[in-house]
Amino acid sequence: MSLRHPRLLTIVGAVLLALVAVIGPQPTTADARVASPVEPFARYEPQTGCTSKIMPGMQAYSSQLTARYGGRIIGITRACSSGGRSEHKESRALDWNLDARNANQRQAFYRFLAELQATDAAGNVAARARRQGVMYVIWNDRIWSAWNGFQVKPYLHANCTSVAACSPTLRHVDHVHVSLSWAGARGLTSWYTGG
Repeated sequence: MSLRHPRLLTIVGAVLLALVAVIGPQPTTADARVASPVEPFARYEPQTGCTSKIMPGMQAYSSQLTARYGGRIIGITRACSSGGRSEHKESRALDWNLDARNANQRQAFYRFLAELQATDAAGNVAARARRQGVMYVIWNDRIWSAWNGFQVKPYLHANCTSVAACSPTLRHVDHVHVSLSWAGARGLTSWYTGG
């Protein structure tokens, strides 16, 4: 019997429809990205080396940040000879020029923070931060870190004895600092890979 036979075509069609009903529609790439398991909260990974090469995940992260919320990136890498420990020296941190003293820039920051901390449809807290590999965010005398579930805490730079004795830059009043995990900086988490 050939596939041109009308009865056989009807049977094959019915079988295919039954398979689709049982299996269900296959997810698109975007659906697969959303459906992929969310990463755990990033752990603290301090700087241990130095490179001037911007990591692919950091490049993608910084591009989406300014495209989505505005502002501009004012620094990613830092010289190996500069003092102190910093993920900037490993191309895993960026400085973003949002100033807490500017109402529009404050609004952009709080939109960014709300999306970073939002719970997704599957109930994953801080899903965007976890998928992007965000380790911590510092801004306006405050820090939001993955190891604290992105709960806000007061921040005082190690070089400052008090907030009053600290510059707006060291207080991160005139810019936002974001550090990524190695997986985020390398573009290996689900936000970069699409699941």
